Amino acid sequence: MHGSNEPAQFVTSLANLFTSMGDSVQVGLEIPSEQMAQFLSSFTENSIYQSDFFSNSPYQDGRQSYAWEGLISALNRNPKVQLFFFDINKEDGSPRDSMMFLKIKNQFKQHPNWKMITLSGNFHNRIAEGSMAFYLMRDMEIDQSSNICTLNHNYLSGACRANFGNGLEEKKIGRAESVYDTALGIDSYLILTSFLPAYPYTGFYYTRTITAAKMTTDK
Repeated sequence: MHGSNEPAQFVTSLANLFTSMGDSVQVGLEIPSEQMAQFLSSFTENSIYQSDFFSNSPYQDGRQSYAWEGLISALNRNPKVQLFFFDINKEDGSPRDSMMFLKIKNQFKQHPNWKMITLSGNFHNRIAEGSMAFYLMRDMEIDQSSNICTLNHNYLSGACRANFGNGLEEKKIGRAESVYDTALGIDSYLILTSFLPAYPYTGFYYTRTITAAKMTTDK
């Protein structure tokens, strides 16, 4: 869910865990690279904010947050992490998921032995025909279907800041309590779900609450 803090925090922690074990990691975000031109030219702290995506993005959908900026800032300081951006400009008319798939594939081929983590909206990483994850898991050239883990963010309640059809807004979200909230007695965990063939992901990251991220464009 765009406009929440927890997925960005999870990606940051996961990347740091991999690098602490000796891996090099590529971390990709659902951002058009053209809108991060200032950062990609200098890789400084200030250039993150100065890049169009965080200072003057035409898309206000919840991604333009301090959570995502903090992810970039934290991992930019890790010498074993390489950041990249794989979204496309929406106005160019290209099939978005297939183009994002190609960007991720091309990035993967640069360092095929590195770990790779991507962060996107949960629509794009579903294992459903036409999605970014669908193309990645069926690509015969890289043949990574058995090595791809695509996660959904599962939560009990909270709030996020996203576009639900009426422009950017903060919205309370939640559901009835279930076994996912009570079985383990902890507030966050990761589960792989290969035993659920109908589930459109290979696992989920659970947090009891979801919190709304503050936007970098808030005045």
